Amino acid sequence: MKRQSLLCLLTLLACLWVNAQNIAVKSFQLLENDLTAIFQESQEIDQNGEVAALIKVITTETGFLFDIGALGIVRLVQMPGEIWLYVPRGAQRININHQKLGRLEKPYYFPIPIEAARTYELVLTSKQVKTIVVDVEEVQADSTESSLPKEEIKPLAPQEDKHKEASLFRKTCFYTDAHFLLGAPFAVGASAGIYLGGFNVEGSIDVGLGGKEEVVWYRLVDDIYNPIITTYTPLLLISGCVGYGISVGTCLRLTPQVGTKVLSISGKSSERNQQTYVMSGTASLRAEYALSRRVIFFVAPSYNLPLKRGATAEWLKEDVEAFSRWNKGFSVRVGVSLSF
Repeated sequence: MKRQSLLCLLTLLACLWVNAQNIAVKSFQLLENDLTAIFQESQEIDQNGEVAALIKVITTETGFLFDIGALGIVRLVQMPGEIWLYVPRGAQRININHQKLGRLEKPYYFPIPIEAARTYELVLTSKQVKTIVVDVEEVQADSTESSLPKEEIKPLAPQEDKHKEASLFRKTCFYTDAHFLLGAPFAVGASAGIYLGGFNVEGSIDVGLGGKEEVVWYRLVDDIYNPIITTYTPLLLISGCVGYGISVGTCLRLTPQVGTKVLSISGKSSERNQQTYVMSGTASLRAEYALSRRVIFFVAPSYNLPLKRGATAEWLKEDVEAFSRWNKGFSVRVGVSLSF
């Protein structure tokens, strides 16, 4: 009878050991070479239509609750040995809570800015919470058996990606650039433009670099022809165009454009100054390569077809080579732009 009572007591015996410590952030850094946040199969889009930043929380524990404030978390994915936390650009701090491990004593403020489509690593440190339960189901005369429940962690399967291919280019942005113009004429200038969901509007102004052309006029005075030398110089090239940007992969965007260009030509002589112009229609292709989300290298070849010339330019184009080729034919702009 005593033996049976003892066996019953052993079957109900439980031993609980708990060793817990508050959560702490060991380190936080930007993973420069990790492109997980922008790959098509692993990116997420936030409520503003931008590619979300990804914070890889390194921990072997599960069951965490994260809070980044009013911006809100885009998505959380449990992976083996880490948690993928997608957050919007501009997040500044994070609160971390756990039912057994406790919580951070105070919010953790990110030491570097959180940018869209970038991947970061946050390493957590904590002591594990272990619960050991001895459950004796079958007791023999001289031995007992116990079983320790094991927790099985199953990562959440990533949701089917419904977004377009990752790109460093924003669909809506303002940009400005500095460039060289190689063609007729040679020039240096700047442009400003905007993308609205792919639709593009751009304007630019260029200042001519040399390319002077001298024309000799003759004035008849008292039956004597007096020569007058007039120097014509390409002065300003003003252009405007519209287009549509198409992202190709992660770093390349192609924007077909059409528009008009007006070249102002200044003529100076000892007796008077003249102004004339050449207006052309233009078709171009702006090819951009993103060095980062803000710095972009571009090449824009174009073909220019004269539509109208000023009276002087129309008259001289048959006899002066420069007037026949200014603002006509192929040209190319090469430069660097900043996106905002």
